[in-house]
Amino acid sequence: CVQFFTDGYEGTAQTISVLMYHLTIHPEIQERIQNEIDDVYESKDKDEIEEKDLNKMPYLDQAILEGFRLGCVPSTARICTKDWKIPGDNFVIPKGMKVTIPIIGLHYDPKYWKDPSKFDPDRFSPENR
Repeated sequence: CVQFFTDGYEGTAQTISVLMYHLTIHPEIQERIQNEIDDVYESKDKDEIEEKDLNKMPYLDQAILEGFRLGCVPSTARICTKDWKIPGDNFVIPKGMKVTIPIIGLHYDPKYWKDPSKFDPDRFSPENR
């Protein structure tokens, strides 16, 4: 139960906080998102955003995904459900062992992310996915 709470609620709160921080220190990104939102509002007859309108805001989606990457919870834990041999190693994780997954290590790994500490929503553009 505690794991569910920390992975869900705390993760969302942390991601939103990190995203707001980065939008504050990167006004050019904030302005680009605001322009995208304004464009959607101006094309509508009513002043309500509907779910289908979110598809017209790809840069907002990219910024949120980058916020998830930078604002992730540091780690999570799971119970191994079967014996599993780590590829390239002789170590076998036995069934029932608690395994800590270092999410932050993956999200900041330069092997997977160029300049991993930089807030860059364009990482998630269609061209870069």
